[in-house]
Amino acid sequence: LLSASLLLAAGVAGQDAEYVRGQDPQADAIRDMQTGMAGLQQAAKDPVLMAQMMQDLNNPEIMAEAQKMMSDPNFKKQMKQFEKSKEFKDASKKAKNMMEDPQAAARMQAQAEHMVQRGNDQMKKGAM
Repeated sequence: LLSASLLLAAGVAGQDAEYVRGQDPQADAIRDMQTGMAGLQQAAKDPVLMAQMMQDLNNPEIMAEAQKMMSDPNFKKQMKQFEKSKEFKDASKKAKNMMEDPQAAARMQAQAEHMVQRGNDQMKKGAM
């Protein structure tokens, strides 16, 4: 997760010349979520990035940082603001609908597992 966010932060942060962090808490929350979503979307296309994300989720240091970030009052405030946005509501509805379809959910899980396996294989080849 950290790997994807770092890779995409530069590209996403430079997209809107009028955006200035700290001027609008809701805009900050939306920007942060967009960066995270962009990272997930990129990982869905890149098996190595997907595999690295899964490894990162098993890294105690990274998970401790994530816990720290999620317990921060400012993060919680941003999340509450973002949850009110149309973008979040639309994405949540789409995800809920997909997960309610057992075939779609199984297909997504199989695709993710396949991507992770391909990424792990590619990382092993690159390490040799």
